[in-house]
Order: sequence, then C-alpha cells, then structure tokens
Amino acid sequence: SSHFVSSLARFVAPFLRSGLCSAGPMPPIFAANGGADVEVAAGCAVCSMNTGPAVMTFVGQGHGEYIVETQYKYVGHGAGIYSMVAPKKNFTGLILAGLLAVVLLIFLIVFWPRPTTTTTPAPPPPIAECLFWGDPHIKTFDGAHPSFYGEGEFWIVKSDAVQIQGRYTGTKYTLGLAATNRIVVSGSFLQGHTIVVGTLESGVLTADGQPVLQSFPSFYSLPGLASLSYDGHGELVDKADHTTKHIVHMDLPNQVTIDVMRWENYLDLKIVMPRQETGQDGSCGNFNGVAEDDTTVQIMERIGARVADQDMLFHHRVAVDFTPEMQAMLTADCIGDKLTQATAACQEELYVPSDEEMRSCLFDKCFGANEHALRTAQTFSTA
Repeated sequence: SSHFVSSLARFVAPFLRSGLCSAGPMPPIFAANGGADVEVAAGCAVCSMNTGPAVMTFVGQGHGEYIVETQYKYVGHGAGIYSMVAPKKNFTGLILAGLLAVVLLIFLIVFWPRPTTTTTPAPPPPIAECLFWGDPHIKTFDGAHPSFYGEGEFWIVKSDAVQIQGRYTGTKYTLGLAATNRIVVSGSFLQGHTIVVGTLESGVLTADGQPVLQSFPSFYSLPGLASLSYDGHGELVDKADHTTKHIVHMDLPNQVTIDVMRWENYLDLKIVMPRQETGQDGSCGNFNGVAEDDTTVQIMERIGARVADQDMLFHHRVAVDFTPEMQAMLTADCIGDKLTQATAACQEELYVPSDEEMRSCLFDKCFGANEHALRTAQTFSTA
C-alpha cells in the first residue's frame, strides 16, 4: 500500500504544479510511506473545482437503495476559500402584512356596528287657555281663580316672546271694582308689532297705532305673521245673555290665539297658547301646572303689583279712581296684621305710588282671593 501511495503522489504532483491551482504558495503536502514521507505538492494553495466528486450514499429502510450526493470539503490554508454569506433578509412580506392589518383595523373602526341609540324628541309644550270675564273673573292656565279689583295696568302674560298687558278700570255697574277695559299684545313673537283692542265705548282697535277692522265684519293681516278678523262668530266666555257678539279673533305666531269679546264698557278674553319654555307669569298665572301658586298675592309678589314704567306697552297710565264703597270695605275688613303686611308689600311692589294707587293695591292684597267682592261692595253702597 505504501508503494501505491508513493506512486499516486508522483502521479498527481505535476498536475498540482500546473496552472490548475488557484492560489499562491502553500506548504507541501506529504503522504506517509512507511517511515518516510512523500511530497505531494508544494507552492500551491487550494485547487479550485466547479463540482466535487460524487459519493454514493445508501438510503432507504434497509439501506438497499442509494442516491447520489455532492459533498464539498473545505481545505487549504484557512480552511478553504469558501465563506458563509447570510442571505439578504426580505421584509416586503412583513410590511405588506402590517399595512393590511392597519387597513383592516381602520375598516373595523369605521364600519363596526355601533349600538343603536334612540333619541326621543322632547314632547311639545302643553297648550292651555286663560279666561277673563266680568269684573274680572279669571281662570289661569293652571286653573286658579285670582281676582284683580284695583285699577291700573297689569301684566296678563309676561314672557320673553309673548307680552300681553291689560288695563283694568272700574265701571258704574261694579261700584268701582275693576273690569278689563283694554288690552295690548306685542313682543318678539310679533316682531315688534303692537295690537290694541278696547271696548265698544272706547272705539279703540289698532295695529301699530293705525286704526284697523273699522267695519263689521272685517279682516286685517300682518303679512306672513298674523291675521285679525272681526265678526259675530264664536263661543262666549261669559254665558250671560248677550244679544249681539263683537269678537276680534287673533291668529298669531307660535300657536297663540286670542279672542276678544267687546262689550260696551268692558272686555272678555280667551287666550290659548303653549307654555313658554323660558317661563311666564301675569294675571294668567305662571303656567307651571300648579294652581295653588296662582293667587293674587303671589302673582303680585313675583312680577309687581302693576306694570313698571320701563315695561309699559300703553302710552300712558290710567287715572286711578277709588270709590267710597271700596274705601268702606278697606276700613272694615283690611285691618291689623293684614293691613300691615299689605302696606309693606305694596310699598315694595309699586313705583312711587299715589294715594289712589296705594289704596288700589291694598284692595287687591286684601280682597283678591274673594271671587265675589262685588257682592260685598254692594252691602256698603249708599245708592
């Protein structure tokens, strides 16, 4: 065998020294020959070959089959010329997957079914009527029955949008106890327009200071805002026997309607309107669903005994008259603590009142809860 190795070494040496070697000098390669060494190659590094030798490898369950495998063995100085190069990493798939996840997340956020929320609209405000008749008997929006017997200018409805004032004056038939003599309707809901209706005796019926509805029947319009008609049709507030009706019908904005029954020296009224969201008060009450707080005294405490000068819709105040019958009632029945409390309240609620205005206010304080004060006044009549 040593002879064979020696012969093989001599055979391959010329090839190794030829140009088949790929790199510079390297130490000689020796093959053992018994006790001697045989030089195989010198001055050459590693041979470069395109493919390695084929090796038969037995495979299979009983190792009876085989396949051909190609094996590479790293040799030479530095263990060969081959080096491990890591393949470049490709992040395209990860980027696409991330973008897809973001798009999917946005889609879910935008289109994910949300719980259905049902918004129940607020119910419309209640609508009610306020009635005036006689000297004056009043039924408020809440169903109370205050009375205002003293003369002067009063709030009938005071609110931000709807403003209605009344002038209450006595008649020879009521022994000076007041009845409704005139009303004025204005406010922002009428865009600043003003409508005034008086008794038949006064002849007053105007819109913005100009006479209207001067014939009977007749019609007048505030274009795009309100309509007024004057005729003999409609249901009366007072069921007393009246032969001829003279009724002014006002169809106003915001579901407000007013019917004014004109008589010789007083008026009856029916006001129909919704509750005002920002609040209201006046002789028709505060429309809060509670009748008990619509007494004469409580209404006057809330808004004043009479309309303040700066709030007057009328051009002037009426001269207040205080009859002997009314004075007799005060002297007899408004005394002691009742008189003291009434005087203090009127001084606070009136703006520099005259003596007649003070006594008129005292009369309301002391007798406003009496729906039939006229009967009492008649007991003091000297006629």
